[in-house]
Parts: sequence; C-alpha cells; structure tokens
Amino acid sequence: MFRCTRLPPGPTPFPIVGNLFQLKSRNIIQSLTKLYKKYGPVFTIYRGNRPLVMMCGYEAVKEALIDQADDFYDRGRIPALEKIFHDFGVGVLRGDQWKQIRAFSLKTLRELGMGKRNFEELMKDEAQCLVKEIRNTKQLPVDPSSYLTQASANIISSIMLGKRFVYGDKEWMNILDDMNECFHIMDSFWGKLYDLIPEVMRYLPGPHNRMFKCMEGLTNFITHRVKLKHETLDPSCPRDFSDYFLIRMEQEKQNPFSQFSEINLVMTILGTYIGGVETVSSTLKYGFLILLKYPQIEEKIHEEIDSVVGQNHMPSMNDRSKLHYTNAVIHEIQRFGDIIPLGGTHTVVRDTHFRKYTIPKIECLSWFNYLNPNPKEL
Repeated sequence: MFRCTRLPPGPTPFPIVGNLFQLKSRNIIQSLTKLYKKYGPVFTIYRGNRPLVMMCGYEAVKEALIDQADDFYDRGRIPALEKIFHDFGVGVLRGDQWKQIRAFSLKTLRELGMGKRNFEELMKDEAQCLVKEIRNTKQLPVDPSSYLTQASANIISSIMLGKRFVYGDKEWMNILDDMNECFHIMDSFWGKLYDLIPEVMRYLPGPHNRMFKCMEGLTNFITHRVKLKHETLDPSCPRDFSDYFLIRMEQEKQNPFSQFSEINLVMTILGTYIGGVETVSSTLKYGFLILLKYPQIEEKIHEEIDSVVGQNHMPSMNDRSKLHYTNAVIHEIQRFGDIIPLGGTHTVVRDTHFRKYTIPKIECLSWFNYLNPNPKEL
C-alpha cells in the first residue's frame, strides 16, 4: 500500500482493509484515544486504501475548520450514505450543489419558525403526547425507546411533511424499526467494511445489503407523501418544508442547472430523518438513564421547575435563563452521552500545509472532539 510520507504519522495500515483491525468497532473512542496518546493531536488512519487525517481536541479542530476553513470546507464521502441517497439530497451533495440546497433549507426552516415560538409549541405539543403515552403504561416496566423514536420522528414529519402519526401506528412503526435496523448495521463490522471497500462489498452477499433494503420503506413513504403534497399544493399558502420546496421547484423548472427536483426533495427529507431521529431519541434515553441512576438530581430539577415555572404550565425557552440547574444538567447529559464523538468527514480542496504536514487534495479529514487535552483553556 502506498503511504504518503508528507501526511501526519499514524499506525501502519494493512492492505485493502487499512487500519480496520486496529480500531475496535465497539469502542472507537478508546482506540482513537490510544492513537492520540501515541501520535499527538493530528494523525493519519486508513479506511481501506484511503487515508483519513484525524484532528483531536479544540485547538487542532479550530485551526483546520476555522482558521483554514477555505482549505477544508468541502464534504467527504460516506459510501453507504451515498448509495442510500443515490447521490441526491443535502445529506450527500457537495460543492455548489450542496450550498444551494443547504441555504434554501436553512432559510425555509427559519420562515417556518426554527428557533422561534412556532417550533417550540410544536415540540411542547409532541412532548405532551409522549407523556400521555408513557402514562398509559400504568406504571408498568417499559422500554421507552420506541416512544422516544416516534416522538422524534413525529416532530420531523410535522415540519417536513405537515403530518404526524398516532403512537403505535403499525405501518409507521415498521418503517421506524427498519430505519433503526439500518443504523445498527451501519455501525457494525459489515457496515464499516462497506465504507472501507465499497468497490468490493457492493458485489458481495452479506448483512450490509440489508441496510439498503431497510431504507426503501421510508424512501417510498416520503415519495408517496411528496406526491400527495404536490396534488394539494397552494402556492399562496405553503404549509411546511415540502410545500416551500415544491413552490421553488416550480419556479425553477426552466433552469437546467437547478437543484430543486423531486428526488432532491425526497432525499433531503430522508436525510432529516436519518440525521434527527436517532440522535434526539438517543440523547433523551441517556437523560432518562442518568436521572434513574441519580434520583437526587431529578429531585433538584423538579424543585427548580416548580419554584421558577410553577405547576400550571410547561417550561419554555423563555424560562431557560432562570432554570440554571436544569440547564446545567441538560448540557451534562449531552456531554456525557456524546452520541456523535466523531465529526463528519471533510475533503481538502487543495494541497494544504497544516502545522508541519502537507495534506494532499485527495485526502479527507475528520475530527475527534471527545478528547480535549486542555479543557480549562476553553
């Protein structure tokens, strides 16, 4: 295997699989921490034959993504997601295509109420539905995973498609179960092997093929909902994200370079589900587990909410600045859970000098912010 001597140091890769066997799939944090201690905050690992430069800690990440942002701004490749999205949607688009859809998405979400009262009321309504479902269990032992997944998915469905589902809807539950199965396979040995050597794995039988089959149900569901939205669209009164996108699609139908197509809409909505459902539900599960383990913390949260907000209405973002202890616990849950310790990959857009190394244009970069050698400097 060719190894570029200008790259940061790192473990010697094996042919074809790179450093796969030196990175424990069940404890990637421990593996990367060990490499950090040996090679420093900037080192190179190999995904198959492709090198990946890792940045560890605040200083290294800041230097790359802020101080040298023009060199590291482009997005990296994730072969499994590229196949799921068929190279469409804001989740995998790159360069100017990605910028066009991303800018529209952010603008539209703000118009719909992102960061404002509209979104807050939507989430509070769903929270009340979630609490009602849990209360219906009559205090029997229950795994809340399914409820939390449905709540997260309902919020996304309401924003993107103007539709929420009754808890326990069998068709919707099957789709969400398939999506969760896809996540588990992507995080397994077979999923990681596909991302390492997709050129080989796409022709081989194995569990990795199941993750693509799992996403077909959600993709078909979104496609069907988008077609229904198109039939009832009123350009003068957009109701949700898909309406805004369909209106823009109609406005640009004569533009051969427009990225506003039905397939990009479907895959952008799919990316929102993939990026939002599991992350939110997993964070909430961590919160539940921590509060169960430390009931004295839960008691203090209750006391503060009762004292500051009272028992006649739900807490809101307006109360945040006064709920000091509750706010601190929420941040600690996010720190402790750290459900995405590795940042998404970025592509170096030109041969770049970083610290004492030269990173060629073809290389990718990821960051590992779980480990910060000097937390007091933040």
